[in-house]
Amino acid sequence: MTPRKPSTMGAKLRRKATARTETPATPTPRWRHALSGRNWFLVILVTAIVATAIPAAFPATIDSVRDLWNDDPVTIESADVSETLTGVPILATSGTIPKTDDLHAIDDLARQAGGQPAGVSGQRLTFRNHRSSTIVVTGIKPVVEKDEKPLDGTLVRFFSQGGSETTLVDLDLDSPEPLPTGRTESGQPTKEPFFARNNITLDPGETHLMNLRTVTQRCDCTWRLQVTYRYHDEERTVVVPAADKPPFRMTAYAVRYRAVYHVDPDGLHVIDAKDYCADPAICRAADPSCGTVRTATTKAVVRIEKGTTTCPEALRITDRYYNDASIPKQGSGGHAEVDGWSCASTSAAESEKTGHFGSCTRGPTTVTMDAT
Repeated sequence: MTPRKPSTMGAKLRRKATARTETPATPTPRWRHALSGRNWFLVILVTAIVATAIPAAFPATIDSVRDLWNDDPVTIESADVSETLTGVPILATSGTIPKTDDLHAIDDLARQAGGQPAGVSGQRLTFRNHRSSTIVVTGIKPVVEKDEKPLDGTLVRFFSQGGSETTLVDLDLDSPEPLPTGRTESGQPTKEPFFARNNITLDPGETHLMNLRTVTQRCDCTWRLQVTYRYHDEERTVVVPAADKPPFRMTAYAVRYRAVYHVDPDGLHVIDAKDYCADPAICRAADPSCGTVRTATTKAVVRIEKGTTTCPEALRITDRYYNDASIPKQGSGGHAEVDGWSCASTSAAESEKTGHFGSCTRGPTTVTMDAT
């Protein structure tokens, strides 16, 4: 009888059981040891010490991470607020619009024809800080993209809406170096650049509004604003509106228009455009002068603003008005009759503001005396 081999099944089971009991346990991660028991207190204490000693460390770290994702530290939204900021909304188009006597349709017709703010416009900038650190806006300057002759089609002047009292800076696109200028506490414009003495400080998460009152007397202009700001001691720039959006646009008054409408509480009025002048200073500058005459303190340029006369006659009348002591003048305006002409002078304040010294009229004819 052949002897039976002993079964090996039990040995295998014993070996597997032994293997199971001898398998080493998974080690506990070090961070669990570091944060276990009393170590929690140490972690909190160290964090507090670092935050106290280097308060900007964590915000700076967060900002750096956001910078890696190309997330803009500051965003600047722009909007045209010409209607509320200027007080007297005025639109000019390149061509004539369909004739209408509908008070409510004139605005739509002007805008559909590409009407742009004329003479003065308003822009609102909304700054938003998206970082945990302070951002300081240090400068704004316009970058003019188009400079063409003023739009001279149709002019639509609306009645006053009441100007905004939140105007912060003025911008003259005609200046040799156009920069925003500030205002006094009483609201009067100054010639000093706003950012010469001021910055706009944006605290973390803060929003700030700035209004610009922009003027031009020479062009149909489009422009963008180059804004400079300081972020983590680094100077950066951003262009507003962005390159993928339409630029700001406005037009100067034209010397003459083909059609003129005035809209006021009484309704819509069609104005005779033949002798209409939206801005006397622009019209006077465009008219050829007859020459100059000497006043008591300076020289005045003599022009025939409207009507029919000759330059020699205009120069003779204005010279007599200023220099003939036998001609009596009355009142603060210096009213006088000179050989059938009625002459008068503007106030010193108005002369300084407008450059217009006075005028002489006879029937439909007007001769003006202006600064050189």
